[in-house]
Amino acid sequence: MEMKELLTASLIANPASGQGNPDKRREQLQTTAKSLGWIGRYCETTEKESTQTLVKEEIKRGVKHIVVCGEDGTAMEAISMIINKNVTLGIVPLGTANILARSLSLPLSLKEALKTALLGNPKQIDIGKVNNHYFSILAGIGLMGDMMQSTTREDKNKLSIFAYILSALKNLNNKSSLFKVALDNKKPFTVRAKAVLVSNIGALIKGVEIVPEADPQSGVLTIGIIKTRSLASWISVITNTIFKQADKSTYYDKYIAKKIKITLLHEKRAYQCDGEYFPPTNSLSVEIIPKAVTILTSPEIITKPQKEKKVLLFDFDGTLADSFQMMVSIYKKLSKKHKFAPATPESIEQMRGLSAREVIGKLPIAKYKLPILFMEGKKEFIKHIADIKPFPELASILPQLSKQYTLGIVTSNDPTTVKEFLITHNMDHFDFVYSDGSLFGKGKIIKKLLKKYNYPKNNVLYIGDEVRDIDAAREAHIKIASVTWGFNSEKGLMKNNPDFVIKTPKDLKNITF
Repeated sequence: MEMKELLTASLIANPASGQGNPDKRREQLQTTAKSLGWIGRYCETTEKESTQTLVKEEIKRGVKHIVVCGEDGTAMEAISMIINKNVTLGIVPLGTANILARSLSLPLSLKEALKTALLGNPKQIDIGKVNNHYFSILAGIGLMGDMMQSTTREDKNKLSIFAYILSALKNLNNKSSLFKVALDNKKPFTVRAKAVLVSNIGALIKGVEIVPEADPQSGVLTIGIIKTRSLASWISVITNTIFKQADKSTYYDKYIAKKIKITLLHEKRAYQCDGEYFPPTNSLSVEIIPKAVTILTSPEIITKPQKEKKVLLFDFDGTLADSFQMMVSIYKKLSKKHKFAPATPESIEQMRGLSAREVIGKLPIAKYKLPILFMEGKKEFIKHIADIKPFPELASILPQLSKQYTLGIVTSNDPTTVKEFLITHNMDHFDFVYSDGSLFGKGKIIKKLLKKYNYPKNNVLYIGDEVRDIDAAREAHIKIASVTWGFNSEKGLMKNNPDFVIKTPKDLKNITF
């Protein structure tokens, strides 16, 4: 999607969501969005015009990107209207629990949430459907329905997501029911249980998975059946849940299916979808709608992990973005402000043959001032990023590479700033942008990345323009390809023995592992 389409979004806000003065929140939403480049339409829900009504109207107007600002129910109403439509969604969480935003690792602060909602990575997620109601995270019957029925608005306002935990504790001793469960075309089975959960996303709170391994990009739903009968059995389930292994408890069964039929044999019980309470019923029909909606998530979240492919990790400054002269300009500006000797053409050329640490060692600056100068330089960079251009030929080569490899960026810049650059220059072919946040430490961040997404080291190649990129690759035990068009000169790079030397962007097509 073009940057213009993302920024020409309709902002739909629920004025009843959030704390504080609605007028101030309205002004903050619009002012912050405009500062990010937004030029779209702003509208609010009313008693007569629901989120669903407004989303439907905006789609009729031809809008391709909608940003919804509100609580979980507001977001879910918007999702229900864009299922299998060519419309993307950004979410600005303004509620008390914000379970969907937490589950998708979306920022909770208004400014960062708007950044992600306008400039994030598009992530296609599955949506569940139960008895004609949609859910993005979790549906459940039995204890889950009782829990939602007894969770008051006052508790939610005071305790946020912990209101649900308190309600769950109050209902732990509720009776079990006899369920008949049919998974896809398999023979049904009966089970006596406290609750049957059907999950699309496993984590309700970051780090705690109530239904282990439920993945909104898997094309299947994960079913959890809780069979507790005593305090000891509850301790078993809760303890294992905290350690992301609820299914390891003998009182918890887990299954996978695309279609589920749940029938209560002797009674009716309440059920819930994503925190919304529904009255008692004796039957639930549940199914998965694969890749139903596209939601913008943080640029540093890998949205299309393809572990069967090899991975190319790119540095940003000097490798993708021709930012060298910008760095020189910023250095000159800071030297004037802080009264230290400016760089000369000769000293600049000399620095190109040195590592980053060697350059810092030669700077005519007191070392204790470096963190301050780094932060000031970063702010200047963000201010002028629109003036930076990519290296020629990269825009035409990246689409080819993205078909063959998983592409990622590791950088010290803000991920949304990098994302904006990529969109502007038709280079948005990366699966993720991961921010290091410091001058050094890329080796550690690459190691974390490899561990988190389980990428084998021999399947990853790091591409950078500096000696410190070579050092980072060595620390992470992966191979390094050094490009000669960035900060360090070819001579400076060769002294440090990279695995590969890339002299022109076209040569990236000839990479072999």
